[in-house]
Amino acid sequence: MCFRSLSRRIFLWVVCLVALAWASSHSLATRNEAACTLCFYGPDNIVIDAVGNAYITDNDHKSHFRVLEVSPQGTRIAEWRVFRAVQGRASGPEGIAVDSNGNIFVTDGGSLRVLKFSPTGKLLMSIGSKHPWVHDLGHVAVDSAGYIYVAEGGANRIQKFSSDGKRVAVWQRSKGNGRDQWNTPETIAVRSDGSLVVEDAGNHRIVVISIRTGHTQFVFGGRGKGPGQFVEDEGSGVDHEGNIYVSDWTLHRVQKFDPHGKLLSTISNSANNVLFSQNGPAGVTVDADGNLYTVDGYGIVGSMSVVKFSQQGELLARWR
Repeated sequence: MCFRSLSRRIFLWVVCLVALAWASSHSLATRNEAACTLCFYGPDNIVIDAVGNAYITDNDHKSHFRVLEVSPQGTRIAEWRVFRAVQGRASGPEGIAVDSNGNIFVTDGGSLRVLKFSPTGKLLMSIGSKHPWVHDLGHVAVDSAGYIYVAEGGANRIQKFSSDGKRVAVWQRSKGNGRDQWNTPETIAVRSDGSLVVEDAGNHRIVVISIRTGHTQFVFGGRGKGPGQFVEDEGSGVDHEGNIYVSDWTLHRVQKFDPHGKLLSTISNSANNVLFSQNGPAGVTVDADGNLYTVDGYGIVGSMSVVKFSQQGELLARWR
């Protein structure tokens, strides 16, 4: 009887401790949700349309998948939840791009498709049924003529499609660090001069190629902590002048390069006192006025946000 009584008390103590732990975590989650307006699950990449609205892929790779549309003031306009989980595959939206008509292109890991949406969220086209991807999709970009570029990091290739979804080119490269090799191409961005900026993630560098031929124009960067180098590059973007922006998750900074790869400036915790989190920054983009947006705090409850900076690196806003 004594043993049973002691066992019962121990059991009750354990139940109480578990209940307290759950209540504490639930209370924290509730407080965090109450304090946020956008309440991100895992923001990854971001684009800005011609009128300043932001479209953000927000994905915890488990059960929450959406594209979030946000006004220039940081308020929620709409969210699109048309993505589904597929067992054994990294599901949900990742790469995102906007064309000159305001249509949104999103890579969907679950369906292995590139989905084209109208500005109001209506599905207009799906790319992938005729030319399926064998690896997880990475990122997407669209040029002024409507051509669509899709990076497939695991296959070391980029595919080019016409505006109606027909494949017109495949740029496949062997794995390596030579001038004409790649090691997992990730984020991509089109410049008005007819070039495609490729984040060659495995080599921690930027490769600029022609959008007509796929040939390398120049390469810059490399692994390191010094100016112009990257330890864990997580995103790249371009502005209307052809300048290139690259985020570094580990060094908590975004570096700005001129159109030829010369370092111009850096936004960082030490230089600008912006306090990027331990998981950020990640995806980057630039609006028509030259303001920079980057995703910060991926996976950290209560810390996930989108941060907006002026051309001079001044912190303008933080959306949570």
